[in-house]
Amino acid sequence: TTSRLADLLHGILSLAQAGLNDAKTRQQLNPALREAYLALLKGADVSKLDRGDTKSVRLAFEITRAFLESARRSAAGSESAVPAKPAPADAARAKKGGHT
Repeated sequence: TTSRLADLLHGILSLAQAGLNDAKTRQQLNPALREAYLALLKGADVSKLDRGDTKSVRLAFEITRAFLESARRSAAGSESAVPAKPAPADAARAKKGGHT
């Protein structure tokens, strides 16, 4: 079971990297943020642990200062550029004119 889970996680990491290298994603995503995500994925470590009676799989990411800075800049830029959409429940309440 641990081998299958480790293989699944490796596959997810590979698919995420492929998705970030897609031409459409390259156009839509901030280049610095895309590079930060790629670095995060490339540095990910999937390891199987055997502790006698228990076996487990660990997925570890190194969150670097550069990654956090890229995420912060991207979040700050997207907040001012794109208006927030109301949650579906909030929109339904607004249409009905009711309060909770």
